[in-house]
Amino acid sequence: MYKEVNIASNNVPITLSIWYTERSSPTIVFLPGTMSHPLMYENFLCGLSERGFNIIGVHYLSHGKSPKLKKNYTMEDMLHNVYDATTYGIEKFGENIAVMGSSQGGILAAMAAGRDTRLKAVFPHNIMLTTLKETMSLTKYPAWSHRFMGLIQWGFRVGGKLLPNYKVPGDAYLDYDRVFYSEQAKQDCLNDPMLLPYYPLRFVASLFNADLSCLENGAIQCPVILITAKGDPLFSLDYTNKVFDLIHVPQKELLTLELNRHMIFNEDTDTTINALEATLHKYLG
Repeated sequence: MYKEVNIASNNVPITLSIWYTERSSPTIVFLPGTMSHPLMYENFLCGLSERGFNIIGVHYLSHGKSPKLKKNYTMEDMLHNVYDATTYGIEKFGENIAVMGSSQGGILAAMAAGRDTRLKAVFPHNIMLTTLKETMSLTKYPAWSHRFMGLIQWGFRVGGKLLPNYKVPGDAYLDYDRVFYSEQAKQDCLNDPMLLPYYPLRFVASLFNADLSCLENGAIQCPVILITAKGDPLFSLDYTNKVFDLIHVPQKELLTLELNRHMIFNEDTDTTINALEATLHKYLG
């Protein structure tokens, strides 16, 4: 079953998409990717719910169905959204709860796990470390730009302060041909009326300077199950292995799917659900 609710998050209203089964079933808070919203992953999230999970999809502030009340936001604002959605999930369905995120949502999920000891596990589909020079490979910038990564991060910080509302479209820093496997999936996504057409520069600055030290300093106390596709053209397996090796948590697992695309939740839904189901139940019961 499906419903939508509105909650206040850091004094700003946001919308939650909820696919629910039994009240006592484990709960997954789902975090969408760049400029996106949970309904873009509807088939995947509905499928997970049918396998015995309550799903709470977060429409970040000013994203998707959430009211467009704030134009100038950062990753920190989204972290408030994740925490408040988790609180809602615990109140409605109990404490057996985890966070899962896709792409940019996976990065956010890892950051959230570093702050929230209530989580039983975190399932990021891709994460990054801004301290790794190889992280520049996730952008459309040329390979040699990693030599100037520190300068680029500084430039974004300065730009985010001077021109916080400057409009940055997603393809200004992402190569959409690496994000999407098929042209049809690309057009379906880009033609979605709820997809944001741009981010404010202040947000992009916070993304490029995201503090993911929690992956290395022991702040995350729950298991980290890193999901990746063997042939992901955006988050390469080589890069993902480098990040995974640096993760310092009580328990970690790398779940590698034999797929050759980045948008595995959208473009190969059934295969992905089948591959994830046993692992999700392993950590959440």
